[in-house]
Amino acid sequence: MADWGYKTPTHSRGTAGTATGVMVAANPNRRYLYIKNEIGGPVYLNFGGAATLTNGSIRLSGSGSADCELEMSMGKGNLYTGAIQGIVASATALLDILEGV
Repeated sequence: MADWGYKTPTHSRGTAGTATGVMVAANPNRRYLYIKNEIGGPVYLNFGGAATLTNGSIRLSGSGSADCELEMSMGKGNLYTGAIQGIVASATALLDILEGV
């Protein structure tokens, strides 16, 4: 794994349902974030507000797809430290989350 400047990794799981919910809480100390849609259909993520299926949210395809992952870091220059909310069209999806501070 590349050194993105974080010292403490925290692994967690997020469950996205048909109502928007916080998948990753805001953390001003975040230096790295990796999210993978492990189980379920497509998940729509929104940064700083409620996730919807139609507002231009980032889509993570279902597990096993090439685009089922999201990686952000200070080193890549694409890090977001606010809350991230998620939603699915039906049923639920299980997200694997790794956050480094």
